[in-house]
Amino acid sequence: MVFIIGGYAQGKREYALEHYKDADKHIMELNVWAREQFEAGTDPLPLIKKAVAEDPDLIIISDLIGNGIVPDNKADRDFRDSCGRLQCEIAKLADEVIRVTCGLGQKIK
Repeated sequence: MVFIIGGYAQGKREYALEHYKDADKHIMELNVWAREQFEAGTDPLPLIKKAVAEDPDLIIISDLIGNGIVPDNKADRDFRDSCGRLQCEIAKLADEVIRVTCGLGQKIK
C-alpha cells in the first residue's frame, strides 16, 4: 500500500496517476470518507486494514490535517485530532509514504 499525503490541491492524485501503474483503479481518497466514518461512530482503521488486505496495490491519498489554523468548533477539532492519529497508523501500515508539494513527491518512507 502506498500512502500519499500533502496539502489541498498540491497534485497528489496526479502524482499517483503518473508514478503508479493502474493507479486510477486503486486510489482511495481518505478525507471525506474518514470524516463520514468518524461521524457515524465507526473506527475507520479496521476498514482500511481490510481494504489493504483485499487490494495490496491500494493507494491512499489524504490532505494534511492539522497543519493550519485550529478549527473554532469542537467537531472539527475532534476530526482533526482523530484524522491525524489515523494518518499516523496508515503511515505505519504503508509500504511507501510520499509527501507531495507543488506536484513534487518526496519519499519519506
